[in-house]
Amino acid sequence: MHFNSIIKLIRRLEKGLITIKDLPFEDLNEAELVRIMKYHGWQYQALPKRVKTPKVLEAAVLSKCGGVKFVGHENVTDDLACKAIDKFGLTAFQLLNDRNKSEHVCIHAVLNNPMAFRDIKQAQRTQAVSELAFSLNNHLITNIGTEHLTEAMLRQCITKKIGNVTWPAELFTPEIADLIAQHYPDMSKQIPDHLMTPQLIAKLVMRDPGHLGHWSNIPACVKAVRFSVDNLDKASEVTRAWALSMDSLADEECLPLLRGDELEKAEPYVRSALYAKLYLLNVDILEEAIKLAPANEIIPDAVAAFHGPQVAIQHFPKARNRGHWLQQELGL
Repeated sequence: MHFNSIIKLIRRLEKGLITIKDLPFEDLNEAELVRIMKYHGWQYQALPKRVKTPKVLEAAVLSKCGGVKFVGHENVTDDLACKAIDKFGLTAFQLLNDRNKSEHVCIHAVLNNPMAFRDIKQAQRTQAVSELAFSLNNHLITNIGTEHLTEAMLRQCITKKIGNVTWPAELFTPEIADLIAQHYPDMSKQIPDHLMTPQLIAKLVMRDPGHLGHWSNIPACVKAVRFSVDNLDKASEVTRAWALSMDSLADEECLPLLRGDELEKAEPYVRSALYAKLYLLNVDILEEAIKLAPANEIIPDAVAAFHGPQVAIQHFPKARNRGHWLQQELGL
């Protein structure tokens, strides 16, 4: 059929003067049908079966983003799905039926846009697809199933400080634990107890004294604290305070600091930690010390860290109004 005649047919279709079924199929070759489908792919299903060749099918699929719906998902091959993704991106992938999302298509979609990984159902996420998605965007780690997490992923998340992931215990090794202490102490709560050696706890304490409170029931913690106390000259004021207040063996070193000028010279963090220590020794002394403490000191925080928020609220009723984590912890 002449080119101008094809154009006229397309225009008549656009105006609704004729339908696909009215086309003179006996006079149209494959190339001419391909041209028509580029503009009217949404009417593909109305074509006679005898003219639905692979090229005509492809033209319909690639005519618009919703082409995969026009032709019926059962007719979309992996190759055709990949071509649609190349042309229309993530939206085309989202329109695919789950049966069309083979590993090959999923890999192609993730390479095109890593966010496509979120549109793959958990059951269809293979190890290869998960590792590819993570390599392209590390923050997709939160979408990867536990069964696909690897030590290599864990290492990257530690060094890049990417959290909000619960890692399988079997991935943790002494080397991994040391890496956490070095790069991402906040993740130390996930380290299994059998890897929490005094040396490792000491490293974490020196990085952040608050970590002492995480393992108060682990015997190794006592040794770690002793290590901290023995190296007070290398530690910050805050570290010294927490080390002294948490070390059950350090009463003789701790108590002298609670009297006289030494306490007045100490930083607020030091005083607060020492006051919290007093709760273990004598509640009356603690309450007496509270009366002498400046109003802006962080004693409630320290007591809560050692003894729980309920105890802190009991001794510091005003802590309810401080607007900090104590309220969140108590659900106030």
